[in-house]
Amino acid sequence: MRQSLSFFSSPVFFFLVILFLGKVDADIVNETCQKASQGDKGTLQYDFCVEALRQDPKSHNADLPELGIISANLVKDNATKIGSLIEELLNDRKSDPNLKGCLQDCKLHYSVVERNAKTAIESFESKNYKEANTAVGAALTDAWTCEEAFQESGLKSLLIAEYNSFHQLGLIALDISYMLL
Repeated sequence: MRQSLSFFSSPVFFFLVILFLGKVDADIVNETCQKASQGDKGTLQYDFCVEALRQDPKSHNADLPELGIISANLVKDNATKIGSLIEELLNDRKSDPNLKGCLQDCKLHYSVVERNAKTAIESFESKNYKEANTAVGAALTDAWTCEEAFQESGLKSLLIAEYNSFHQLGLIALDISYMLL
């Protein structure tokens, strides 16, 4: 009996417990991203999903609803960053006037994206997953509408790399909301 008690108080035991807990914590992110990337038939990139969610230290101890909040915050933060980039591009005096027209459209769309992302966060927090799903879907649609403005004008998008990252983040939040419905 005494020998088994000494094992439970040994550094090896504590190391194993920490190792196990770390693996359990990481599994929710891995499992969520695996399900999401499989559910999107290859549209959502698994590695992107894992890396994005793990940016937030809270993801290590999160459950699925908390991952929903984290993902919606990533969407909002990314939309805000894109909105700032649009402002910079609009203030560039050398920009083509046609590009500025598209950028003005995008500025409007990304302000709506930010509002939808805030709604998604609030909806995840209040466990209204249907509303979170709707808000994230609307955010993705508005971001795509920005890209369409460039396409319809026959211009190369100045925001395509940012849009691609935003789209991935949006898919994460959307897929998590589906999992919670």
